[in-house]
Amino acid sequence: MKTIKIPKEILASVDLFNTLNGGRSQSRVQVARQEEGYEVLVNVPGLQADQLQVDVSDGRLWIYQLHPVLARRSASREDAEASTYLPSSISNFVLPNDVDVTSISARYQNGHWLVFLPFNDKTKGFRKHVEIEQ
Repeated sequence: MKTIKIPKEILASVDLFNTLNGGRSQSRVQVARQEEGYEVLVNVPGLQADQLQVDVSDGRLWIYQLHPVLARRSASREDAEASTYLPSSISNFVLPNDVDVTSISARYQNGHWLVFLPFNDKTKGFRKHVEIEQ
């Protein structure tokens, strides 16, 4: 078997997902406001339960998957070990102000992922008059 080496610099300039492995399936993300918080329903055909990643950073929710890009072969193993991963964004949006970011949770159920964004009750009904200094 011939090994093909792809320089990392070239990977940044190609449409990797439509070039390698025949492209990718269309994902679907739905957001619904419920009584206790927001529910983000994520469907990605062909993705395994443990392959979805969910991160919260600087007031944003990022839902993505990691694709192995460069692989190295081990002499003792037949399979390739991924040495470099490329993130593929599925959804990325600003979190509403009424979300409790410390309590965001996610679970896999019935073939799809559900990310729950609970409301922050501390901001509910908050009102304050701010005096202007002169």
